[in-house]
Amino acid sequence: MKAIYKPKGKAAEYGEYAVNLYSGCVHGCKYCYVPGLLRISREEFRSGFKLRPGILEQLEKDAAKHPKDKPVFLSFTSDPYQPGNDLPTREALEILNKHEIPFIILTKGPSRAIRDFELYKPGDMYGVSLVCDDSTIQEPGAGLTKQRLISLSIARDMGISTWVSFEPVIDPRDTLFLLTMVLQNKLADFVKVGACSGGHSKIKTKAEWFKFSNTVERIASYYSDTQVILKQELIDLAEERR
Repeated sequence: MKAIYKPKGKAAEYGEYAVNLYSGCVHGCKYCYVPGLLRISREEFRSGFKLRPGILEQLEKDAAKHPKDKPVFLSFTSDPYQPGNDLPTREALEILNKHEIPFIILTKGPSRAIRDFELYKPGDMYGVSLVCDDSTIQEPGAGLTKQRLISLSIARDMGISTWVSFEPVIDPRDTLFLLTMVLQNKLADFVKVGACSGGHSKIKTKAEWFKFSNTVERIASYYSDTQVILKQELIDLAEERR
């Protein structure tokens, strides 16, 4: 089985190619979609994480044949920076570096990710998920929102390209507040704003999603340094209301 694969559906909006190093995740995000995707209980998924057997060896083989102009995304089914032994993530980045393949990180474990900033080269990107102003409620095992913002600032100071994923939208006020903060402080080269499936969002109607997307676009119009991208699910919800 390949380590580097082509995501499908909504995931493809984040990266053309990806690798998932771990099984399980201890961040405990209440809105996580992965347990349902894997058809396991949330308790089992959150109980621990482990490196997928043979994944680094297979990554080495896949990277040797992978196009050098096609970035690899880390990751979809588990955060690449888990509390505990995250050294395999560093080893994976070193493998990609060796084969001159750019990588794109998305994490909620900023304090651990910072240790690998020295590995970033032009074309690599560091990104964080921002969901709640108080992340301890929805993401009890993840790094604090403040820590994620600080990590973006550190990355920017080091000349690393950065980005932010605003998905899912649980409380639209939190999303709009954090979006404004990122744009005002020029913390990202681009941001992606999604919606929320599974009934977790306080937004319940298509009219409300329409209003939210319009507000995002209005805020974005005040800041030209950062590209604001609406994900397709949010576009579709807003278009249905139009």
